[in-house]
Amino acid sequence: MKKIILIVFVVIISLLLLFNGKEGDTKEFEKIINSIVISANEKDLEKFMSYFSIHYSDEHGGNYLYIKSIAKNTFEDFEKFDVYYENISVARIKSENSQDIAVLNFDVVVSGIKNGIPIAEIIGSSGHLENLTIEFKKSDLRKWKIINVEGINDKNFYQ
Repeated sequence: MKKIILIVFVVIISLLLLFNGKEGDTKEFEKIINSIVISANEKDLEKFMSYFSIHYSDEHGGNYLYIKSIAKNTFEDFEKFDVYYENISVARIKSENSQDIAVLNFDVVVSGIKNGIPIAEIIGSSGHLENLTIEFKKSDLRKWKIINVEGINDKNFYQ
């Protein structure tokens, strides 16, 4: 199960972390964080996926449709999620075509909860936090969209 749901939780964590950007971004990112956590815990797949770019790609060859499939399966398997993160850094840059990019790097552990009890460590473990980097791009509609995730250390993730 762990191999199927890692990226879904990376999204939740990254949105939890985005508010650590510029001071003026705090309120905008707090709204994003609240929305993504609520959509995941309510299992609102369409709202959850609205935070991914349709042009998403990652180091394993994953794309938007694959992530949607992972999210759907994950929402069926868990009631909600427990998240611990630390060592957050956020860099805001402009791409070559002047689009806003946010790059997050952080250490994280995510557990899936069923019947009120954490039953699976999905990303990292209590003795080892996973270091992830997530890249966001501001869309044409001025919304942050996830375009890439790096650092999932599971060689069997895309089997």
